[in-house]
This record gives sequence, C-alpha cells and structure tokens, in this order.
Amino acid sequence: MRSLFKYLLVLLFFIILACKKNDPEKDDSEKDYYFVEVIGRGMDCGDTFLVRFQEEDEARVNKYLEHSNAYFPVFYANNLPEEFKHEGWGLKVTLHKCNPGELPLCTAWGPGYGHICIESVEKINEELHE
Repeated sequence: MRSLFKYLLVLLFFIILACKKNDPEKDDSEKDYYFVEVIGRGMDCGDTFLVRFQEEDEARVNKYLEHSNAYFPVFYANNLPEEFKHEGWGLKVTLHKCNPGELPLCTAWGPGYGHICIESVEKINEELHE
C-alpha cells in the first residue's frame, strides 16, 4: 500500500510538471511587435544603432528592460542585422530580454540610452520621416 502511495505521488509530481508553463516565451502568433525608426549610429557603443519606438509603446517595452530608461523612446538596438542599419528606415521588430553577453561595451561620452535586444526584424519602408 505504501509503495502504491509513493508511486501515485511521483506520478502526480510529473503530471504537475508537465502541465506547468515551461517558459514565458510566446509562439509567433502571440509575439509583441513594435514599429521603430532607425535613427542612426550611436555615439558611444561601437557599431550599435539607435532606434526610436512609438510613444504609446512605453509600457509594453518596459517589460524587456532591467532598469528604467530616462531617454524613452530611444534605445540602442542590440542584434540589429547589418542590412537594417539605415537611417530613417521603418522596421517591425520583436524583442527579448537582453542577456549579459549581448550588451556591447560602451563609453560614457553620449546620453545613457537603454539597450533593447532584437529577436526578429522586418523592413516596413525605407523612410518613415521625410
């Protein structure tokens, strides 16, 4: 009887683990998309470009940040592929929380823009503002 109880307890444990959400990552149909404008190369983080989010996205973007961003809506865009580094381009991006290895070394010369990490990117148009 005791071994049956132990067996059922272990089985219940595995059922609970299997039903639990493993990761807050969403599938593509549930991803948050953001529309950004490429501003240009930042002044103090090497080849990292700056992007500008839309003002209404502030609360949604904040969930990807470790600290507050005093310069919202402008961020350094880590992982932005070379082919999208064109000033004025409009992009549709998804984000993920930055890992320590993704953050470039920066000086303290320019404004202390926050960093966001690009997960996927797609070009919308070549010039958002003319």
